[in-house]
Amino acid sequence: MPLIIMTGFPSAGKSTAAKKIQQYFTEHGKEAEILSEENLMSGDKNSVFASSTIEKEVRGRLKSEVIRLLDKEKTIICDGANYIKGFRYELYCASKASKTTQITVFCDLSVPDVQDINSKRDDNQKYTSEILTALCQRYEAPISSNRWDSPLFLILKDGEFDGAGMIKCLYERAPPPPNQSTQTQPLSNTDFLYQLDKQTQ
Repeated sequence: MPLIIMTGFPSAGKSTAAKKIQQYFTEHGKEAEILSEENLMSGDKNSVFASSTIEKEVRGRLKSEVIRLLDKEKTIICDGANYIKGFRYELYCASKASKTTQITVFCDLSVPDVQDINSKRDDNQKYTSEILTALCQRYEAPISSNRWDSPLFLILKDGEFDGAGMIKCLYERAPPPPNQSTQTQPLSNTDFLYQLDKQTQ
């Protein structure tokens, strides 16, 4: 069913926003499930993001879980960094192949803002300054003109979001048609036997 892709700098409030969106959807009769990238990590998040190999494995698990859950009758909120545009494109292709709708929610805070938020967190929840800086530098912000980032919703520092607009885009808009290459094609025309019989008379 519908997919919401959360994205933004580390400590930009993505998980908090995901919970608020889930609550809003529930209050408006739409079941929503949060799929957390952090819950799929086998170790400390700083260790994960310090290793490109481990980080790639976590992204792979996240994508697999998204694909598995897309068939269920609920909105899936993909709560993770999702900072690579190529990965967001892969999720877009997955939702497209599942013939469902998708939106991107960008928690758009500045680097100084996320640095300040991160500094006030408990030690076991903090990013190291090195990891935080590296992730911010590598971040590829969503662009509304990209079909895989659209429709794009912004959540700023005040945390306000357009819940009604999200529901409208997910439940009142037709999903993009899947690529022909992902569709099962018939082995032959449905009247193949008739045509064969006709030609052999």
